[in-house]
Amino acid sequence: MKLSLKRKIPVSIMFMLVAIFFTIFNSCKNKTDNSEENMNNTTPVTITGISTEKLDKYEEFCAYSTYLKKSKVRSSIAGIITNSHVNQGEAVIKGTILFSIKTREAVALTEDKNTLDTNLNFSGNIKITAPRNGIVDSVFYQKGDYIQEGDELASIIEPESFAFITLVPFDMLHLIKKGKHCKIVLPDNSTINGIVGSTLPNMDFQSQNVKVLVKPLKKQTFPQNLMAKVNLIIFSKPDVYTLPKDAILSDESLKNFWVMKLLNDSVAIKVPIKKGVEINDRVEILNPVFQKNDRIILSGNYGLEDTAKVIIIR
Repeated sequence: MKLSLKRKIPVSIMFMLVAIFFTIFNSCKNKTDNSEENMNNTTPVTITGISTEKLDKYEEFCAYSTYLKKSKVRSSIAGIITNSHVNQGEAVIKGTILFSIKTREAVALTEDKNTLDTNLNFSGNIKITAPRNGIVDSVFYQKGDYIQEGDELASIIEPESFAFITLVPFDMLHLIKKGKHCKIVLPDNSTINGIVGSTLPNMDFQSQNVKVLVKPLKKQTFPQNLMAKVNLIIFSKPDVYTLPKDAILSDESLKNFWVMKLLNDSVAIKVPIKKGVEINDRVEILNPVFQKNDRIILSGNYGLEDTAKVIIIR
Protein backbone atom coordinates (compact mmCIF):
# COMPACT_ATOMS: atom_id res chain seq x y z
CA MET A 1 0.00 0.00 0.00
CA LYS A 2 1.52 3.33 -1.12
CA LEU A 3 1.41 6.48 1.07
CA SER A 4 0.58 9.84 -0.67
CA LEU A 5 3.12 12.65 0.00
CA LYS A 6 0.71 15.43 -1.07
CA ARG A 7 -1.38 17.00 1.63
CA LYS A 8 -4.47 18.95 0.75
CA ILE A 9 -4.73 22.59 2.06
CA PRO A 10 -8.06 23.25 3.70
CA VAL A 11 -10.40 25.50 1.72
CA SER A 12 -10.84 27.91 4.63
CA ILE A 13 -7.14 28.56 4.85
CA MET A 14 -6.99 29.13 1.07
CA PHE A 15 -9.69 31.81 1.26
CA MET A 16 -7.90 33.43 4.17
CA LEU A 17 -4.63 33.69 2.23
CA VAL A 18 -6.37 35.21 -0.82
CA ALA A 19 -8.12 37.78 1.40
CA ILE A 20 -4.83 38.81 3.01
CA PHE A 21 -3.23 39.19 -0.45
CA PHE A 22 -5.98 41.49 -1.75
CA THR A 23 -5.91 43.55 1.46
CA ILE A 24 -2.18 44.16 1.12
CA PHE A 25 -2.54 44.93 -2.61
CA ASN A 26 -5.32 47.49 -2.09
CA SER A 27 -3.40 49.14 0.73
CA CYS A 28 -0.35 49.65 -1.49
CA LYS A 29 -2.50 50.91 -4.34
CA ASN A 30 -4.27 53.45 -2.11
CA LYS A 31 -0.94 54.78 -0.88
CA THR A 32 0.26 55.18 -4.47
CA ASP A 33 -2.98 56.90 -5.52
CA ASN A 34 -2.86 59.25 -2.54
CA SER A 35 0.73 60.14 -3.29
CA GLU A 36 -0.11 60.88 -6.94
CA GLU A 37 -3.16 62.90 -5.89
CA ASN A 38 -1.07 64.99 -3.50
CA MET A 39 1.45 65.65 -6.25
CA ASN A 40 -1.32 66.69 -8.65
CA ASN A 41 -2.76 69.11 -6.06
CA THR A 42 0.65 70.80 -5.48
CA THR A 43 1.47 73.80 -7.70
CA PRO A 44 5.10 74.61 -8.60
CA VAL A 45 5.84 78.30 -7.93
CA THR A 46 8.66 80.83 -7.89
CA ILE A 47 8.94 83.47 -5.20
CA THR A 48 10.00 87.09 -4.75
CA GLY A 49 10.20 89.59 -1.92
CA ILE A 50 9.31 93.17 -1.08
CA SER A 51 11.70 95.90 -2.27
CA THR A 52 12.27 99.47 -1.13
CA GLU A 53 13.15 101.84 -3.96
CA LYS A 54 12.59 105.22 -5.55
CA LEU A 55 9.84 105.39 -8.14
CA ASP A 56 9.96 108.00 -10.88
CA LYS A 57 7.07 108.38 -13.28
CA TYR A 58 7.97 109.76 -16.71
CA GLU A 59 5.91 111.25 -19.48
CA GLU A 60 7.34 110.87 -22.98
CA PHE A 61 7.18 113.59 -25.64
CA CYS A 62 8.45 113.72 -29.23
CA ALA A 63 11.22 116.19 -30.04
CA TYR A 64 13.63 117.23 -32.77
CA SER A 65 16.95 119.08 -32.76
CA THR A 66 17.48 122.58 -34.06
CA TYR A 67 19.75 125.61 -33.89
CA LEU A 68 17.96 128.62 -32.52
CA LYS A 69 20.36 131.21 -33.94
CA LYS A 70 21.17 131.25 -37.63
CA SER A 71 22.79 134.20 -39.38
CA LYS A 72 22.14 134.97 -43.03
CA VAL A 73 25.09 136.23 -45.04
CA ARG A 74 23.74 138.67 -47.66
CA SER A 75 25.36 140.55 -50.49
CA SER A 76 25.54 144.30 -50.09
CA ILE A 77 25.93 144.89 -53.82
CA ALA A 78 25.02 143.45 -57.20
CA GLY A 79 27.80 141.77 -59.14
CA ILE A 80 29.64 138.57 -59.93
CA ILE A 81 31.25 136.25 -57.36
CA THR A 82 34.90 136.08 -58.31
CA ASN A 83 35.86 133.71 -55.49
CA SER A 84 34.17 131.60 -52.83
CA HIS A 85 36.36 130.98 -49.77
CA VAL A 86 34.02 128.77 -47.77
CA ASN A 87 32.40 125.34 -47.93
CA GLN A 88 29.37 123.92 -46.22
CA GLY A 89 30.13 122.47 -42.77
CA GLU A 90 33.27 124.57 -42.17
CA ALA A 91 33.76 126.41 -38.89
CA VAL A 92 34.42 130.12 -39.30
CA ILE A 93 35.20 133.00 -36.97
CA LYS A 94 33.89 136.53 -37.12
CA GLY A 95 35.62 138.53 -39.88
CA THR A 96 36.61 135.53 -42.00
CA ILE A 97 36.38 136.34 -45.73
CA LEU A 98 33.63 134.20 -47.26
CA PHE A 99 33.14 135.66 -50.76
CA SER A 100 34.88 138.05 -53.16
CA ILE A 101 32.49 139.99 -55.40
CA LYS A 102 33.15 142.23 -58.37
CA THR A 103 30.54 144.96 -58.59
CA ARG A 104 28.20 145.34 -61.52
CA GLU A 105 29.80 148.72 -62.37
CA ALA A 106 33.31 147.24 -62.36
CA VAL A 107 32.16 144.44 -64.62
CA ALA A 108 30.64 146.96 -67.03
CA LEU A 109 33.79 149.12 -67.10
CA THR A 110 36.00 146.07 -67.63
CA GLU A 111 33.91 144.88 -70.57
CA ASP A 112 33.92 148.35 -72.23
CA LYS A 113 37.67 148.84 -72.52
CA ASN A 114 37.32 151.60 -75.12
CA THR A 115 35.63 153.97 -72.68
CA LEU A 116 37.69 152.95 -69.65
CA ASP A 117 39.78 155.83 -68.32
CA THR A 118 43.24 154.43 -67.56
CA ASN A 119 43.72 157.08 -64.88
CA LEU A 120 40.66 155.76 -62.98
CA ASN A 121 41.76 153.55 -60.08
CA PHE A 122 38.65 151.46 -59.50
CA SER A 123 38.83 147.69 -58.90
CA GLY A 124 35.25 147.17 -57.77
CA ASN A 125 36.21 144.14 -55.63
CA ILE A 126 34.18 143.71 -52.45
CA LYS A 127 34.87 141.24 -49.62
CA ILE A 128 31.96 139.60 -47.74
CA THR A 129 32.96 138.41 -44.24
CA ALA A 130 31.40 136.24 -41.55
CA PRO A 131 29.24 138.32 -39.18
CA ARG A 132 29.97 136.01 -36.20
CA ASN A 133 31.56 132.75 -35.12
CA GLY A 134 29.80 129.56 -36.17
CA ILE A 135 29.46 126.73 -38.66
CA VAL A 136 28.51 127.27 -42.28
CA ASP A 137 25.14 125.60 -42.66
CA SER A 138 24.42 126.37 -46.32
CA VAL A 139 26.17 127.95 -49.32
CA PHE A 140 23.82 129.16 -52.04
CA TYR A 141 26.19 130.66 -54.66
CA GLN A 142 29.55 129.71 -56.13
CA LYS A 143 32.27 131.34 -58.16
CA GLY A 144 30.99 132.90 -61.39
CA ASP A 145 27.39 133.33 -60.19
CA TYR A 146 25.73 136.68 -60.76
CA ILE A 147 23.95 138.02 -57.65
CA GLN A 148 21.65 140.89 -56.81
CA GLU A 149 21.94 143.21 -53.86
CA GLY A 150 20.40 141.55 -50.79
CA ASP A 151 20.69 137.98 -52.05
CA GLU A 152 21.42 135.39 -49.33
CA LEU A 153 24.84 133.92 -50.07
CA ALA A 154 25.19 131.57 -47.12
CA SER A 155 23.90 130.86 -43.62
CA ILE A 156 25.88 130.36 -40.42
CA ILE A 157 24.59 128.57 -37.33
CA GLU A 158 25.82 129.19 -33.79
CA PRO A 159 26.62 125.87 -32.01
CA GLU A 160 25.84 127.44 -28.63
CA SER A 161 22.23 127.86 -29.71
CA PHE A 162 21.67 124.10 -30.13
CA ALA A 163 18.49 122.79 -28.50
CA PHE A 164 15.67 120.29 -28.86
CA ILE A 165 12.13 121.43 -29.56
CA THR A 166 9.65 119.25 -27.68
CA LEU A 167 6.09 118.89 -28.93
CA VAL A 168 3.68 118.95 -25.98
CA PRO A 169 -0.13 118.60 -26.27
CA PHE A 170 -1.87 121.69 -24.96
CA ASP A 171 -3.80 119.77 -22.30
CA MET A 172 -0.49 118.50 -20.85
CA LEU A 173 1.27 121.85 -20.84
CA HIS A 174 0.71 122.19 -17.08
CA LEU A 175 3.20 119.34 -16.56
CA ILE A 176 6.02 121.35 -18.16
CA LYS A 177 7.92 123.57 -15.76
CA LYS A 178 10.84 125.74 -16.79
CA GLY A 179 14.09 124.62 -15.19
CA LYS A 180 12.90 121.04 -14.69
CA HIS A 181 15.42 118.29 -15.46
CA CYS A 182 14.65 115.62 -18.03
CA LYS A 183 16.15 112.81 -20.11
CA ILE A 184 16.67 113.14 -23.86
CA VAL A 185 16.56 109.76 -25.63
CA LEU A 186 18.37 109.68 -28.97
CA PRO A 187 17.58 107.31 -31.89
CA ASP A 188 20.37 104.91 -30.80
CA ASN A 189 18.70 104.70 -27.34
CA SER A 190 21.53 106.61 -25.68
CA THR A 191 20.40 109.31 -23.25
CA ILE A 192 21.64 112.76 -22.33
CA ASN A 193 20.56 115.01 -19.49
CA GLY A 194 18.56 118.10 -20.36
CA ILE A 195 16.71 120.99 -18.78
CA VAL A 196 13.38 122.49 -19.80
CA GLY A 197 13.58 126.00 -21.21
CA SER A 198 11.00 128.46 -22.49
CA THR A 199 7.66 127.67 -24.05
CA LEU A 200 7.41 129.13 -27.54
CA PRO A 201 4.37 131.34 -28.21
CA ASN A 202 3.18 129.42 -31.26
CA MET A 203 1.30 126.16 -31.76
CA ASP A 204 0.97 123.68 -34.58
CA PHE A 205 -2.54 124.16 -35.99
CA GLN A 206 -3.23 120.55 -36.93
CA SER A 207 -1.70 118.63 -34.01
CA GLN A 208 -2.40 121.32 -31.39
CA ASN A 209 1.06 120.75 -29.95
CA VAL A 210 2.95 123.50 -28.16
CA LYS A 211 6.69 123.86 -28.79
CA VAL A 212 8.90 123.78 -25.69
CA LEU A 213 12.69 124.21 -25.72
CA VAL A 214 14.91 121.62 -24.01
CA LYS A 215 18.63 122.34 -23.71
CA PRO A 216 21.31 119.68 -23.08
CA LEU A 217 23.06 120.26 -19.74
CA LYS A 218 26.46 119.62 -21.33
CA LYS A 219 27.64 121.38 -24.46
CA GLN A 220 26.74 118.94 -27.21
CA THR A 221 25.86 119.35 -30.86
CA PHE A 222 23.99 117.02 -33.18
CA PRO A 223 22.64 117.30 -36.73
CA GLN A 224 19.63 119.53 -37.18
CA ASN A 225 16.21 117.80 -37.34
CA LEU A 226 17.40 114.75 -35.39
CA MET A 227 14.30 113.00 -34.06
CA ALA A 228 14.41 112.22 -30.32
CA LYS A 229 12.19 111.72 -27.29
CA VAL A 230 12.10 113.70 -24.07
CA ASN A 231 11.27 111.84 -20.85
CA LEU A 232 10.06 114.25 -18.20
CA ILE A 233 9.59 113.24 -14.56
CA ILE A 234 5.96 113.92 -13.61
CA PHE A 235 6.40 112.93 -9.98
CA SER A 236 8.93 111.09 -7.83
CA LYS A 237 8.43 108.95 -4.71
CA PRO A 238 11.39 107.94 -2.51
CA ASP A 239 11.55 104.82 -0.32
CA VAL A 240 8.49 103.07 -1.76
CA TYR A 241 7.57 99.44 -0.96
CA THR A 242 7.14 97.64 -4.27
CA LEU A 243 6.48 94.21 -5.74
CA PRO A 244 6.79 93.00 -9.34
CA LYS A 245 3.62 93.42 -11.37
CA ASP A 246 3.38 89.65 -11.98
CA ALA A 247 2.99 89.04 -8.24
CA ILE A 248 -0.27 91.04 -8.10
CA LEU A 249 -3.61 89.28 -8.70
CA SER A 250 -7.06 90.84 -9.13
CA ASP A 251 -10.70 90.01 -9.76
CA GLU A 252 -12.58 90.71 -13.00
CA SER A 253 -13.65 94.17 -11.83
CA LEU A 254 -10.02 95.17 -11.20
CA LYS A 255 -11.10 96.65 -7.86
CA ASN A 256 -9.84 94.00 -5.48
CA PHE A 257 -6.17 93.01 -5.42
CA TRP A 258 -4.19 90.42 -3.50
CA VAL A 259 -0.97 88.44 -3.42
CA MET A 260 -0.22 84.85 -2.48
CA LYS A 261 2.14 84.76 0.49
CA LEU A 262 3.92 81.62 1.67
CA LEU A 263 2.87 80.55 5.14
CA ASN A 264 5.56 77.87 5.09
CA ASP A 265 7.45 75.94 2.43
CA SER A 266 4.33 74.17 1.17
CA VAL A 267 1.26 76.36 1.89
CA ALA A 268 0.33 79.74 0.37
CA ILE A 269 -2.31 82.09 1.78
CA LYS A 270 -4.25 84.90 0.15
CA VAL A 271 -3.36 88.40 1.40
CA PRO A 272 -5.47 91.39 0.20
CA ILE A 273 -3.43 94.49 -0.67
CA LYS A 274 -3.94 98.13 -1.57
CA LYS A 275 -1.98 99.34 -4.59
CA GLY A 276 -0.36 102.70 -5.13
CA VAL A 277 1.31 103.90 -8.30
CA GLU A 278 2.35 101.46 -11.02
CA ILE A 279 5.46 102.28 -13.02
CA ASN A 280 6.79 99.89 -15.65
CA ASP A 281 6.92 96.45 -13.97
CA ARG A 282 6.88 97.69 -10.35
CA VAL A 283 3.77 98.28 -8.21
CA GLU A 284 3.67 100.32 -5.01
CA ILE A 285 2.18 98.45 -2.02
CA LEU A 286 0.41 100.82 0.36
CA ASN A 287 -0.78 98.14 2.78
CA PRO A 288 -0.28 95.78 4.42
CA VAL A 289 3.34 96.31 5.42
CA PHE A 290 5.31 93.25 4.37
CA GLN A 291 8.56 92.24 6.03
CA LYS A 292 11.82 91.78 4.18
CA ASN A 293 11.77 88.03 4.78
CA ASP A 294 8.18 87.55 3.56
CA ARG A 295 7.99 85.30 0.52
CA ILE A 296 5.50 86.29 -2.18
CA ILE A 297 4.65 84.01 -5.09
CA LEU A 298 5.83 85.49 -8.39
CA SER A 299 4.83 82.81 -10.91
CA GLY A 300 2.35 79.97 -10.63
CA ASN A 301 0.04 82.13 -8.50
CA TYR A 302 -2.80 82.46 -11.01
CA GLY A 303 -5.95 80.61 -9.87
CA LEU A 304 -4.54 79.57 -6.48
CA GLU A 305 -7.02 79.37 -3.63
CA ASP A 306 -6.37 80.36 -0.04
CA THR A 307 -4.15 77.81 1.76
CA ALA A 308 -3.17 76.24 -1.57
CA LYS A 309 -0.44 73.62 -1.57
CA VAL A 310 2.66 74.64 -3.45
CA ILE A 311 6.20 73.53 -4.11
CA ILE A 312 8.98 76.08 -4.55
CA ILE A 313 11.07 75.86 -7.70
CA ARG A 314 14.62 76.89 -6.95
